[in-house]
Amino acid sequence: MTAQRARALAALKASDRRLARLIDATEPIDLKAWRRARPMGHPFSVLVYSIIGQQISGFAARAIAGRLLERFGGRMPSPAEVLAMDPADLKAIGFSGRKVEYVRQRLYRLDHLPSPREVEAIGEKWRPNRSLASFYLWASRPTVTSPTVASTL
Repeated sequence: MTAQRARALAALKASDRRLARLIDATEPIDLKAWRRARPMGHPFSVLVYSIIGQQISGFAARAIAGRLLERFGGRMPSPAEVLAMDPADLKAIGFSGRKVEYVRQRLYRLDHLPSPREVEAIGEKWRPNRSLASFYLWASRPTVTSPTVASTL
């Protein structure tokens, strides 16, 4: 890890105790490998598909995603629409209790879609290291293979 990156991580951890715990619990990230491996598409849709697909077969993941799309007329719901759904309805579609939690803005345990002002307030604490914070948020998702620093480095 470079000295600049170590300083950036230290600043992030000092700015937000929740993010500090998440960083400490997450393996170091190789940012170049992460950029090459990340899925492409609408960010929220990619996140929902990633969560659905964790620890289950591709067939089961496609079935759950299909039921979610069907519920919203063939399109992926917006974050606000997911938050408006009763967790029991997500479970009926096939989400586990844990996946319901992950789909609903896990780190801050928000029960609502944050306003732009709330998002700005959370992200402002991370300035000027917001991109690095977002990498840790992504990599912290359990059971997802995240690019890590090779043990030989």
